Amino acid sequence: MSLVASPGPDKIFTGNFVLLWIANFTNFGSFYLLLTTLPLYLVEVGLGESDIGLLIGVLSVTAVVFRPFTGRVADVWSRKWVAVAGGLIIVISFVMYPLATSMPLLLALHVFRGAGWGAFLAAAPALVADIAPERRRGEMVGYYGTSTNVAMVISPYAGIVILKAFGFTALFLSAA
Repeated sequence: MSLVASPGPDKIFTGNFVLLWIANFTNFGSFYLLLTTLPLYLVEVGLGESDIGLLIGVLSVTAVVFRPFTGRVADVWSRKWVAVAGGLIIVISFVMYPLATSMPLLLALHVFRGAGWGAFLAAAPALVADIAPERRRGEMVGYYGTSTNVAMVISPYAGIVILKAFGFTALFLSAA
């Protein structure tokens, strides 16, 4: 068995794959856009370091808890619609950030956003596997993963630039 993908008619850069790549890039792009800037917002609204750590932890724990559940829903219902629903939840959460200026509201927002993350991160990679030609599945998943890395390279710096030039509201709208 060769470890190098053999050339053939198994096309991987289809319209559906490109859309999934873009969706993952924008999803992680928004995450990394706020990675360097969200703590600054949280300090501005009066939160301390431990509150900020708690909020980041709640987001992550919620995503971890929701992933198996939303993965099962995606298997039974529709991977596409679970991924879309997760993405919409994430977008809505970013639009709501300027309204969330207290710890209880921010905590609820992070649970909401974490649920969206759990849904998107369970369903979108499964969609990639679904559309991949069997002989090139690993290669396709590898290309899909580059969208996360490209977002990681670009977005933290872009977040700082947007914040300095336009402020927090524009930053959150850009993330959305």
